[in-house]
Amino acid sequence: PYDCDNGGPCLSKMDFFTSEKARDLWRNRLRYIVARWGYSQHIMAWELWNEIEDVRGYTKDTVHPWTREMCRYLKDIDPYDHMTVSSLGAWWMEPTLWIYPELDFAQMHGYHLDTLQGIPFFSRDFAHDWGTTMINAIGVLRSFKKPALFGEFGIIGDDYGHTDRWDGDPEGVHLHNGIWGGLMGGGAGTGHVWFWDSYVAEKNLWYHYRAVA
Repeated sequence: PYDCDNGGPCLSKMDFFTSEKARDLWRNRLRYIVARWGYSQHIMAWELWNEIEDVRGYTKDTVHPWTREMCRYLKDIDPYDHMTVSSLGAWWMEPTLWIYPELDFAQMHGYHLDTLQGIPFFSRDFAHDWGTTMINAIGVLRSFKKPALFGEFGIIGDDYGHTDRWDGDPEGVHLHNGIWGGLMGGGAGTGHVWFWDSYVAEKNLWYHYRAVA
């Protein structure tokens, strides 16, 4: 709805962050969301955007001020004082984002791919070493002196989806290690696996959460 072809104010993706009209529309949306769902104790935090650097034309010099502005706006209008945050893509790190006081915790996403070895923590052991990976990552995030959370993890194929390697870990060793590594590494919670439907539910691995719960 922000696209000029649909009657919106934006000629490009990045206009969403710079157009005053677009920012007004977004603040209206945030105000509605807070009014509609802000009462719920099931909401931990307001996340402005998922993996925001994936926006075409992204520059942090443009997006970071927008992020701080919208976090401040949420804090002004939310009577329930939910935390505010944004997120970055797998293994993407922007220290200048996490130092801002408007972001109440620092988080990271990360995945083990089938064959791509140019990313951190590449694993040849069906990612059973997720415990170590989590501990290392949480240690980096805690350096910003605020709570740390590993917001997404898992094993993925090179198309960022299904992988036959899930069958190589039918008992969920990497799931178990990611859950506990995120927590015992000093995180504000467990590591959060992404493939809850096609991996965890498919292999009925929910029992891994019982002990930590």
